[in-house]
Amino acid sequence: QQKYWTQIANYFKDYGDHLLFAGSNEPNVHDAAGMTILMSYHQTFIDAVRATGGNNSSRTLVIQGPSTDITNTNTYMKTMPVDIIANRLMVEVHYYTPWNFCGLNEDASWGKMFYYWGKDFHSTTEITRNATWGEESEMDRLLGLMKTKFVDKGIPVIIGEYGAFRRKLNAPSDQTLHNASIEYFYRYFQKSATKNGLITYCWDTGGIFNFTTGKTIDRVVLKAIMQGAKDATTATKVVIDKGIEVYPNPFTTTLHFKIDHPNEIDRIAIYDLLGCQVEMIENSAINNSLIVGYALPPNIYVVCVYGTNWSKSFKVVKK
Repeated sequence: QQKYWTQIANYFKDYGDHLLFAGSNEPNVHDAAGMTILMSYHQTFIDAVRATGGNNSSRTLVIQGPSTDITNTNTYMKTMPVDIIANRLMVEVHYYTPWNFCGLNEDASWGKMFYYWGKDFHSTTEITRNATWGEESEMDRLLGLMKTKFVDKGIPVIIGEYGAFRRKLNAPSDQTLHNASIEYFYRYFQKSATKNGLITYCWDTGGIFNFTTGKTIDRVVLKAIMQGAKDATTATKVVIDKGIEVYPNPFTTTLHFKIDHPNEIDRIAIYDLLGCQVEMIENSAINNSLIVGYALPPNIYVVCVYGTNWSKSFKVVKK
C-alpha cells in the first residue's frame, strides 16, 4: 500500500485540486476486527500521499467506509484517520438498496428480483415482484445516517456509486410500470441525497450515456436525476444583485450559491449573530457554483458578499 501510493502520488503531485485520490475500492470489511485493519490501510495511504509533497500536501483524499456499505460504515467507522492537514478528508459509501431492485439479475436463494419500487408504483397483478423493503423511508433513513455521522460534523460524504438497472421484461410483467419505478427511484434518491448534503455519482454501465460517442441514451433517467436535485431545493431563494442566487433558505445542511460573475467577488463571509466570522470563502475558491455551511450548527447567520467597492448582506437560517 505504501509503495503503490508513493509511486502514484509522485506521478500526479503537480496536478491541481480537481484530482482526488481514494485509497481503496469497496474494501471487504464486515466487522470491528476488519475495520481495525482497514483503518491501518487508510492511514498508510494518507501518510504515503502526504509525504510526496507538492499539491499532495493538501489534496483531498477519499476514505471509503467498510464495504462502502452505509450500515457497516455507520456501525464500525468510529473515527477518521489522522491527517497532517485539517478538512482534507471525505468519506465514500455506495448505494444499491434494495439489491433485489437495483442490481439482482436472477432470482436467488435469499430473495427474488423486484421489478416495481415506490409507494405508487407497485403492481396489483404481479405482487411477488413488488419491493418489500428498501423503499422511500429506508432510503431516507440510510442517507440520514451519513448526514448525522459525518456531514453534520463537517466531513463531506460522496455516494461514489448508485444506480438501479433497467430490465427487459416479458409479459405478463409490466414493462411500463417497471420503467416508471426506475425513473422514480432515481428522482427520489437524488432528492433525498441532496437534502442530506450528500454528493452523488451515478454508476452508469452504458445505459444512460454512450461511452464512445457521448450521446445521451436514456434522457428519462437523466431528467429524473436532475429533477430530483431540483425537488430538494424548492425552498425560498434569496436573489441579490450582481447575478448571485442563494438557496434554499432556510437550509438544513448546505447553502448553495449560483454566481454569474465569480471574478467580481473578492470574498464571501458568514457571521453568527454575535458578529463572529464562522466561515470565509476567498476569491480563489469562488466559482459559478458554490456550496457552504456544512460545519455550521443550526442558527441564524448573516452572509456578506464583498466585491470591489460594493457589498451585499442577508440573513439565512440553518435548521
